Amino acid sequence: MSWLTLGLVGVALVFWLSVFAVFFREGGESFLDYLRGKLEPLPDDLATWRVVNPEAQSTALGAQATIEEQRLLLVNGQRLIRRTRYRDRTTGLIVRTEPEET
Repeated sequence: MSWLTLGLVGVALVFWLSVFAVFFREGGESFLDYLRGKLEPLPDDLATWRVVNPEAQSTALGAQATIEEQRLLLVNGQRLIRRTRYRDRTTGLIVRTEPEET
C-alpha cells in the first residue's frame, strides 16, 4: 500500500470517529450505554424505608410481631443494593436485619 492510501484511510477513520463522537454526545448517551441498551429508571422511593406488603403482614394470623421494611440504595452511582430490616410492631425497635442484596 502506498502512503497516499494509508493517509486516505487514516483521514476516513478520523472522520467517522468524529461523526460517531458527535452523534453519541448529542444523543445524551455514551457508546457503552448504546451497546448495553436502555437502563430502567431508578425507583422514586430510593433510599427511603417502605413496608413490604403491609396488607399481607397485617392479616397473616396475627402471629407476626415484626414489620418487614426494605429500601434500595445506589452505591457510588453504580450498584443498587437492597437492605431489609424487621421492626417490632409494638415498640418500633429494629429486631433484626438481613444481609444486603445486590
